Amino acid sequence: MPHLGLICTWKPENGYGFITPDAGEPDVFVHIRDIEPNQPSPQVKVPHFNEIEDAGHKLGRFLSRLTQSRLANEVAAGQQATRPCPTCGQVCQIEVIKRTVTGIDGPFEMMEPKAHCPACRRDFFPSA
Repeated sequence: MPHLGLICTWKPENGYGFITPDAGEPDVFVHIRDIEPNQPSPQVKVPHFNEIEDAGHKLGRFLSRLTQSRLANEVAAGQQATRPCPTCGQVCQIEVIKRTVTGIDGPFEMMEPKAHCPACRRDFFPSA
């Protein structure tokens, strides 16, 4: 269901204003290009701003995935070349592998440090 609200401030010389949502949320920015043509004047229109809100959410999710990926890659790049195995203590080589992780904002690729202990025959993931 689209969100509804009233334009509370409108600056016709600039072509933008703000909507006060019916749901009691904070005011939302709206630009004249977001109002459908051949509709009543923005001063009296009750616009649907779900398209604006959806675009904001989409951008926010994209930026979240991008930030998570970038920070995980920075951590992986800063790892030492070797680490002791947490089980037996043997020093093991670390390699950086690419994997896809699915978070609350969707899937993203990240680089992750991984080591293999030949003595224990197990993989482990060194912490930062």
